[in-house]
Amino acid sequence: MVLVGYFNNCLVFVCFAIETEKLGWFIHKPALSCKEILDKEGPGPDGEYYIDPGSGVTLPVFCDMTHEGGGWLLTMNLTYQTGRNGFTNYPTYSGISKFRDGYMGISSPALGELHSLINFTQLRFHCQKKLTRTLHIITTQDDKGTAVIDYFTAKTANLPTSCGSFTRGADDNSMLAIGCGQWGAGKWGHENRKTEALRMYDYAMYIPLKYHWIANGGYCDDTSSSSSDGDFWFIYVR
Repeated sequence: MVLVGYFNNCLVFVCFAIETEKLGWFIHKPALSCKEILDKEGPGPDGEYYIDPGSGVTLPVFCDMTHEGGGWLLTMNLTYQTGRNGFTNYPTYSGISKFRDGYMGISSPALGELHSLINFTQLRFHCQKKLTRTLHIITTQDDKGTAVIDYFTAKTANLPTSCGSFTRGADDNSMLAIGCGQWGAGKWGHENRKTEALRMYDYAMYIPLKYHWIANGGYCDDTSSSSSDGDFWFIYVR
């Protein structure tokens, strides 16, 4: 409220609203996570936001605010482009700030470091190839879903049970999602592919000889590494 003068011997004030800067929308006002931005500021567009997971360093990140309830932080972005080299698997969680590169991922220990800071409770796997299908699954917020997080954050080497540990995204039409009982040994991952740097990318889920998630090899619910420009593999946390 501002005093602007007198009128008929009366003080005249003008009231106006001051728009506050939204949490996570500005580099000098980072949020803890994409979910905190959603919870405190309400729905917003998908795109770049700013977070400080607790290290004192602000990172530009991609938040999906409009799909599957919103509040999702992108931790892997592999978008196929002809002639491009393989994606970079960063050893620390700060690698998520490289989301614009199109070939970005972080290791399981790095994801574990991020988990210790923001305590996310869900993982979301989303891939799509123009010539096949769309795989889109979200881990559950219960013991089975927690076991999946524990494995992919390198907290344990125990392969988690597949069936009952996830729900299907709105656009999922994958064979993997409807065939969880046929996954290798009925589990996530692969007994011989437990390298912590690549757990999320190399045989994260598969039905032997039929359908696979091998992000670093170009497999999305299929047995072919053939890819087209724009095919993608994303992993989010919330």
